[in-house]
Amino acid sequence: MSALVASVPHSALGQSLALATDAAGTTVNTIGSGIAKVITQGTGINVAVRPFAGPDAWLPILGRNEIQLGAISSFTAWESYAQKGGGGAPVVRNMRLIQSGSGSLYVGYLVLARSDIRRVKDLKGKRMSSAFGGHSAVISSITSTLAPVDLTWKDVVPVPVVGIVNGIDALVSGRLDATWAALGQPQVREAHAKVGIRYVPLENSPKALELVRKIAFPGAQIVDIPANTAPGIEGVTPMMTYDRISCRRINCPRTPCARS
Repeated sequence: MSALVASVPHSALGQSLALATDAAGTTVNTIGSGIAKVITQGTGINVAVRPFAGPDAWLPILGRNEIQLGAISSFTAWESYAQKGGGGAPVVRNMRLIQSGSGSLYVGYLVLARSDIRRVKDLKGKRMSSAFGGHSAVISSITSTLAPVDLTWKDVVPVPVVGIVNGIDALVSGRLDATWAALGQPQVREAHAKVGIRYVPLENSPKALELVRKIAFPGAQIVDIPANTAPGIEGVTPMMTYDRISCRRINCPRTPCARS
C-alpha cells in the first residue's frame, strides 16, 4: 500500500480529503473505506468516505477537483477514459490510476434461494433490475451476459432501480425476480440472512467470454467461484470479474511521505 499512501497530494498534508465510493452496502464502498483508513493511518491526513449512487455520479466531480480520490472498477474507469459518453460512464480524462488489485470484485445475477431461476436462460420473461442511474457499467454487464444464451433486454421485464443496493432491496421485497450484485457485499449478506439468496451461474465458454469482452469490457474475465465461498454460492458458480482501482486527478502533485 506504500504507493497508495505516497500518491496522496502533497498539498493535502494537514488537511482533509474526500474519497468517493459506491453506496453503503456495496463491495466498492467496503474497499474504499479500507483505503481511506490506510491513507489516514499512513499519512495522518483525514480521508472521509463519500458514498454516491455510483461512479457516474461522482466522476465529473472528481474531474472538477471537488473530491480528490475515488474507488472504482477498472471497467468503469476504462469506460470513462476511453469512450465518449453516450450511455457509458461520464468522460473524465484527467484522472490517474494510483493502485489496482484483482480478486476482490466478482459480479453476477442474484435471485432468491427459492427461485426457479437456475441458469441465465431462465431469466427470460422475468423482472430484471435496470437503469442503474449511478452505474451505467451494470447495463452492459447484463447485456453481455444475456447474449451467450441469445437473450436481450427485450426478453426480460426491466424494472428501473437507482443502484446495486436498491436492486437487492427490490429483490428482497418481491419487486424483482433477479438483480445484479457483487459476491459477498454487505447488502447481499443481509439479504441472505433475511430471506435466503443465490447467485446464478454465468455461461462460461470461449463464446461467452468473447461476448462479454466485446459488449462490456475487454479486461473482463469469467471465473469459477468454488462452492460455499460466500452466502449464495451453492455450487461452483462462474462469475464475471475485473480489477478494482483507486484513482485521483492526474495533475495532483505527489507527496514523498510513504509510511506503510
